[in-house]
Amino acid sequence: MPEHTEMINARDRDQLLESIFYGTDIAIFVVEVSPDGEFRYLELNQAHERISGLKSGEIRGKRQEDLFPDVPRKVIRQIRNHYEECLEKGSSIEYEEMIPIRGKNLWWLTRLTPLKNRVGKIYRIIGTSTHISRLKQTEEELLMHKEQLEQRVAKRTAELKESEQRCTRILDSMSDLVMICESGGRVEYANRAMKESLGKNITGDNCYSALFGFEKPCAWCRKDSRQMLNEEIRLPHNGRTYQWSSTPIELTHNHTSRLNVFRDLSDILSAKKKAEESDRLKTRFLATMSHELRTPLNAIMGFSALMKETRSQEEMLEYAGIIYQSGEKLLELIDNLFFLTSYESGRLEINPVSFSVAELLKEIERELKLVQEKVHDGRVRLLVDIPAEEEDTILFNDRTKLRQVLLQLVKNGFMFTREGHVKLALEREDPETLLFRVEDTGIGISPEKLEIIFEKFRQADESNTRIFDGTGIGLYIARSLIEMMGGKISVESVPGKGSVFTVQLPVQHNREGKDKEGEKTATVKENPTILVVDDEPDNAALLETLLRLEGALVEMAGNGKEAVQKVRNGRRFDMVLMDLKMPVMDGFEATRQIKEAFPDLPVIAQSAYV
Repeated sequence: MPEHTEMINARDRDQLLESIFYGTDIAIFVVEVSPDGEFRYLELNQAHERISGLKSGEIRGKRQEDLFPDVPRKVIRQIRNHYEECLEKGSSIEYEEMIPIRGKNLWWLTRLTPLKNRVGKIYRIIGTSTHISRLKQTEEELLMHKEQLEQRVAKRTAELKESEQRCTRILDSMSDLVMICESGGRVEYANRAMKESLGKNITGDNCYSALFGFEKPCAWCRKDSRQMLNEEIRLPHNGRTYQWSSTPIELTHNHTSRLNVFRDLSDILSAKKKAEESDRLKTRFLATMSHELRTPLNAIMGFSALMKETRSQEEMLEYAGIIYQSGEKLLELIDNLFFLTSYESGRLEINPVSFSVAELLKEIERELKLVQEKVHDGRVRLLVDIPAEEEDTILFNDRTKLRQVLLQLVKNGFMFTREGHVKLALEREDPETLLFRVEDTGIGISPEKLEIIFEKFRQADESNTRIFDGTGIGLYIARSLIEMMGGKISVESVPGKGSVFTVQLPVQHNREGKDKEGEKTATVKENPTILVVDDEPDNAALLETLLRLEGALVEMAGNGKEAVQKVRNGRRFDMVLMDLKMPVMDGFEATRQIKEAFPDLPVIAQSAYV
């Protein structure tokens, strides 16, 4: 009974093994290990035949190179290496391999198991192969998708990095101070302007300590992180005023930071203050100018009315003198306004001529002698100091404008001096520089006012109760003219003792080698015939009267067209006095037509039009 059972079990086992060999979906093959060391195929199961397309009858007794003649030798060598490894180890091994069979690249997961005989020698190898071509294809596709995803991630990372760098460059190019802070106050980013302003990199520091020197978070850090803030603050590290804007930004999920921008308002506030001060000064200037214009105008009109009523020759002469002086003052104010307009519009030009400096100063002395006698009952003397060695000094510059400046400075000296002297002196600082000093023993100027007296519309005393008149543009005009002539003007003063104004001019030479001042010398014959062209009857009448007093024969024309006709009609004129702005034909066109017909006829422009 036991023996019979063993025979049944052996039969059953063989059937079981056969059913497994032929019935499983796993490819199974049997390789015989020949005594000569070759590996020859013995059997394939049906699953192997179905997958590989090979037949057991075709492979029996064949080696790898016989079975797969088209397979590269390298692949054959790898197969033999696996078999030899199984023999060497004497145990099962597992590996993946790709074998091209009949034009198809088939991937297998193969397990080799050695079979030993009774003496323990390996005589066969059983191979089980799972067809994994689809799995490998899927794996390759996954690998390809992985590579593509990695490339996309790398590209996106590079784009984000470039975007971050671009944002950083933009923020670093801003003049505003910019920093990004966590809700607790820790600085995550600070731009270049912020670092330069603070003199250090505050990234990682707390904003409340870095900016304000606080030990604990300030009220701003404790505010709702989603609240937008916009306040004007003063930063203690430089004392400047900033417009601070703080905006919540969500950099990552559930992480809200704040973008803080500090815009410097100090320059804007300073410019605003200057603009307001300029408006204030202009308003004061207009009020002052209104007073300064009305004062001489009232005197002219008032004393003109009195002259109609008086019969006394002495009183009439006195009134006429007052009217004349008021007219001069009024004309000076108007000239200053014209200068201001011309200078600021860029229409003012320097007209240099060669002239004697000593003669200019003597001329100023003669003109101001009358002023000296009338100011403060003669208690203020005018002194003019011209060194002997400078008597023949010739200067090439704008004589008229230099004379205007020196007259202004000397008149100012008389205005602010009650007793003592006003001195106009010529000095030579070096061979190439002349100094004109105007010294007075007047009230002086306080140190804090020295910087502003040369500014437009500014005066040392701007109060409503000031003692001395003035519009606040005289010294501005003086400085502007001297700078246009290539020089400098400065002042030194001691309150209560007086002031010294110094004009410094370079000694320029006339490179043309001729004196422009005397370039043309006109000779006027006795009792000349003069054509006066003016559309204003009062001006024309005044000119006619003045010229007739000098012995001239005068004819009148009311516009340019009439003047051209008179000249062309054959009447001989020795000179034409031409107004510029007139109806029908202006003075420019009339002069052009007259010069075309009579190029040698002198035409002199005379106009109140600037």
